[in-house]
Amino acid sequence: MFTQDHGRDFDALLGQTEPLCLVRFGDGEIALIDGNAHQSADAWKVAGPTWLRGSLVDSLRHNGDRWCVGLPPPCCLRTGVRIHPAVRVPTPQRTFATLFLHANLYRVQEVLERFASAIVVGSWFGDIRVPEDGVSKQWDVDSCVAEIMKADRDVLLAAGPCSNIIALKYWQKISIEKRRFMLDVGSALDVHHGRMSRHFHDSMADHHCAWSGPKPESNTPRPPQVDVRNRTIRPHVPPPPKDPIRAEAPRAHVQERGRVRAEPLGRATKIGKRP
Repeated sequence: MFTQDHGRDFDALLGQTEPLCLVRFGDGEIALIDGNAHQSADAWKVAGPTWLRGSLVDSLRHNGDRWCVGLPPPCCLRTGVRIHPAVRVPTPQRTFATLFLHANLYRVQEVLERFASAIVVGSWFGDIRVPEDGVSKQWDVDSCVAEIMKADRDVLLAAGPCSNIIALKYWQKISIEKRRFMLDVGSALDVHHGRMSRHFHDSMADHHCAWSGPKPESNTPRPPQVDVRNRTIRPHVPPPPKDPIRAEAPRAHVQERGRVRAEPLGRATKIGKRP
């Protein structure tokens, strides 16, 4: 299904006919899993471990049919790459956490057209609303999932880290025959509703999102970089190695109280007065 190509994975998602669930892990989810303090771009902030930490880990490690995970690429969140080994779904069920951002942000309308009958779950908009501070304060996720199951429609999620918890509970409770698409689209829906809720929303197309280092579950070399604007492949050219020896600036000798010390040229040197 997914090939870790920013444009092709987007197309693959839109082309699916059998329901799947997609959860994504960005900087907020990583901080919560680590139990760190974090201030989101939305309405929540935490000072340490929260009530949904364990459920986020369960969501990350869950391995099931049609359960898909969006992982942070190092070009956006280098520290998040370390969670990759904890993921148990096979590589074809892994994609970018930024799947709906960068150049794909301008294609979100295609998602809305493809899932025109879907209900939207969000914190400040949507058919089903969740608390804006639902990360820092515990709330009734089961009631939310029950509403979704009664609706019997595809679901688009824009509820921050709570999206992962909602998705996991839904996928575990719903029978295979009654499953519908459940996609964590996230802040891309904010932009659709006219709210630039992230500092990078206005410069998405300028960023080329790509994996670096070995692919998950393998020791294969880094794949070619992908230009997401025209979907052409360009070979990866490693940068030249940095010279570990830094040239030292020319130094002048300065007389101070009978001692001589070296000072870099061009730097203002203040000599202390004699007592």
